[in-house]
Amino acid sequence: MFCINCNKFMDEGDSFCVTCGNDSEGLELSSTDISELNSKELLAIFSNSHVSMSNFLNAIEYLSRIEHLHCHALAQQNWSFKQLLKNPLSAKQIEEEDNKRLKRSLLPGNSYWKQLETIYMQEWEAYRPEVSYLKERLDSNRYLLLIPEKYQYLFAIEKMIEYLINKRACNWKECVNLYEEELYKDETIKLMTKQTEHLNAIRHWTRSTALSTFFILTKS
Repeated sequence: MFCINCNKFMDEGDSFCVTCGNDSEGLELSSTDISELNSKELLAIFSNSHVSMSNFLNAIEYLSRIEHLHCHALAQQNWSFKQLLKNPLSAKQIEEEDNKRLKRSLLPGNSYWKQLETIYMQEWEAYRPEVSYLKERLDSNRYLLLIPEKYQYLFAIEKMIEYLINKRACNWKECVNLYEEELYKDETIKLMTKQTEHLNAIRHWTRSTALSTFFILTKS
């Protein structure tokens, strides 16, 4: 079920929405065929799917950040490992993360980087089950499964939510047509940009060649 007020997911039997507090009944889908759903049902499905995907992707991003910081702490202790480390975070960001965790948990007797390595490893191990849980929730999200696989990614869902909110579309077919039309326009613009760059390169080469030939003939 979905809250009629905020379109967030409601568990079966809930008398009110835990997100906005609305006490109205949840929204039951009229069909399992996405092409037969109305705009309110589509918005509810897209909103729920967007929340599930965003939560999982944010968790993955956070876990990756912890893993990178752990590798950075290892790298400070091992010169050969440091040579292999690719560092997407700035030195200031890393220093802020390190200091924040060291203030929470200091391990007497260990070196600075050894302490950080231990802290980051513990944090990574503690957070990994949360990522697994969010992945299971995403995989079992029956509302996300109503969306064709081709459109089961964040950008497509965000665009379709935008179409429905702005009333540019009121059903699934219109959402897909608008989305495909925008993709086609974007691809056309990219292609035209590449062609323009290619033509400019040819003109530059032709001009350079003509000038070189002119100077050679002049000298001779």
